Amino acid sequence: MNKLKIVLIGCVEFSLKLSTAIMKKKNIDIVGICTKKKSSFNSDFCDLSFFAKKNRIPYLYCKNINDMKNTEWVKKKSPDFIICIGWPNLLSDKFLKLPRFLSIGYHPSDLPNNRGRNPLIWSIILQLKNSASCFFIMNKNPDDGQFILKKYFKISNNETAFTLYKKITKIAISQLNELFKVLNEIKNNNFLIQKNKNKNKGNILRKRSYSDGVIDWRMDANAIFNLVNSLSYPYPGASFYYKKREYKLIKAKIIKSILKIEPGKVIKKMNQKPIIKCG
Repeated sequence: MNKLKIVLIGCVEFSLKLSTAIMKKKNIDIVGICTKKKSSFNSDFCDLSFFAKKNRIPYLYCKNINDMKNTEWVKKKSPDFIICIGWPNLLSDKFLKLPRFLSIGYHPSDLPNNRGRNPLIWSIILQLKNSASCFFIMNKNPDDGQFILKKYFKISNNETAFTLYKKITKIAISQLNELFKVLNEIKNNNFLIQKNKNKNKGNILRKRSYSDGVIDWRMDANAIFNLVNSLSYPYPGASFYYKKREYKLIKAKIIKSILKIEPGKVIKKMNQKPIIKCG
């Protein structure tokens, strides 16, 4: 069997984990990697160039991946497929058509629901009980293509971004054998890509801003608890201000109180940790 020629695109820790797992697969030839040298957008940013150098894979730094020079570089690699796993910008229709067959994307949500930005963070904020790990066929719209693999998972009440990030990484890696089986079937014209007959068009999650991570003590205690969990590592953490100084809150616990006092008041300290009244 001829090896599948793959160009990988990614610039986050998740990209590195999956690239490492893909590298171990037989009959897969990573012919190029597109990554970024730096990012002010991704708190879990990871430059994949060191991985590429270690494994002697050609790589390219891309500010705007849709630039002509980047397009030409990928085109010369003659990939069968492009696999995009953690990239902050949309790929143009022209770029998506560069591989011989298809461009494949990944999104940790129950597509077509919760397409768009920050799906792990929103999953905790919205207190979702279930979500999914999806590989899909990319098009010019965000996370809008037909999915080819979907695996459901549960989200616990005390889930944090850290535990959820680890969970979806493990699940996505477990899907790789099936993914490459499907891609080989597509290459050999033995896989029928069915149009999604589901009339549910889903929703698109908006991009979160810095202000979304700032605690307002008038919020319900559960909402604050979920906010803190959702922004734990590898994300930047929830924060609050006291006397014009910003404090990061990396872990929280709910303690019930019947005190009728204003939100934001420090009730007392316990083991040098403040107990703060919520709304």
